[in-house]
Amino acid sequence: MTTKTNKMNPDITTSDIGIINLRTITIYPLSVANQLDATDLIIKVVNGMSSLDKIDDEAVVKTFIDLVGDNIQKILNMVTSEAEVIDFAELTNTQLLEIVQKIYEINYKDVSKNLKDLIQKMQPLLASMRSQQPLSEKPVIK
Repeated sequence: MTTKTNKMNPDITTSDIGIINLRTITIYPLSVANQLDATDLIIKVVNGMSSLDKIDDEAVVKTFIDLVGDNIQKILNMVTSEAEVIDFAELTNTQLLEIVQKIYEINYKDVSKNLKDLIQKMQPLLASMRSQQPLSEKPVIK
């Protein structure tokens, strides 16, 4: 008889949050679908920030808080369980930055490095394939 054991994803981590009393939250890796959504949110923030040089300082701060606040809450909801709601009222800036750093390290840091490594490994193969293909033929993707 075989027993089925559940393995936990080694990318799951925790972080302590709270102003007075700390509680531990679990941070899960993003699914590919959520990572694409999170990346879209990050791009939205970056694009929104690019227009800030055209407005006064007070408006810059408000726009920044609106862009980051709304979007970071959506991303936090993607990496925590529904039971572990993170309220900004119980979160310090240091704790938020720690969580953002963990989200980056779990979901983006190694992916970027591994993708670059994969592209470098594939370059000789792709070059070989290009040299074997007659110039008159166009590549067909099925």
